[in-house]
Amino acid sequence: MGQAGVVTLLLAIGSIACAAISRMGLAMLAMGVVVVRKDGSRAGRAQCFWRALVAWSPCGMGIAAAFLAVGMGGPVPHDRVLSTIGAVIACALGAFGCIAVLSALLPERGIPDRLAGTWLVPR
Repeated sequence: MGQAGVVTLLLAIGSIACAAISRMGLAMLAMGVVVVRKDGSRAGRAQCFWRALVAWSPCGMGIAAAFLAVGMGGPVPHDRVLSTIGAVIACALGAFGCIAVLSALLPERGIPDRLAGTWLVPR
């Protein structure tokens, strides 16, 4: 489980860095999508960075919460690890459920786009 968290964290960092550097990630490039502003011009690096940061924030918060709850050093009782993992999984599922409901109610733009003031359009 720790390895999956580290790989996900590295993926998030890489995605956020790509958004800041090139204003798009590999997934956007592969899907032929561009991030634009309200007036239709291409979004700036700061907006793309903020959008990626918001999009990946649940992942980062979940990993940080797991590390804080379990503890960073020393031996940890087995029951504490299991209860922490269960709590983190329950919170993650709850967050994904809320995001799914919001996405169904607001299909034209996602939460990161609304907070960053951007739109995704075909290239």
